[in-house]
Amino acid sequence: MAFSYTYVFVALLVAYMAYSVWARLDARYPVVGALLLLLVAGGFEAAREFHTAELLASYVVLLLGGGLILLWIEHVRSGPTPEPPSGSSARAVGEAAETPKER
Repeated sequence: MAFSYTYVFVALLVAYMAYSVWARLDARYPVVGALLLLLVAGGFEAAREFHTAELLASYVVLLLGGGLILLWIEHVRSGPTPEPPSGSSARAVGEAAETPKER
């Protein structure tokens, strides 16, 4: 039976995802890591190291899946966006009210 590092990668990714949910880390970190790893995989592909590029591409898919799950959890955790009451001005948060112009 051959040992696969993919199992180790999946275990570490699941551990990171659990810690990320607990510590409320930014859910985009795995997606950024996947994009960087995709660049590295492209470099290995250009160097004709096809087996390594294929392995890294499978890690990219796992990271993107984990990132999507974390983004979904973050979305669900934030809850519904409240609508402004009718009849009031719908200003963006942090937008200053207009001051009357002096004559």
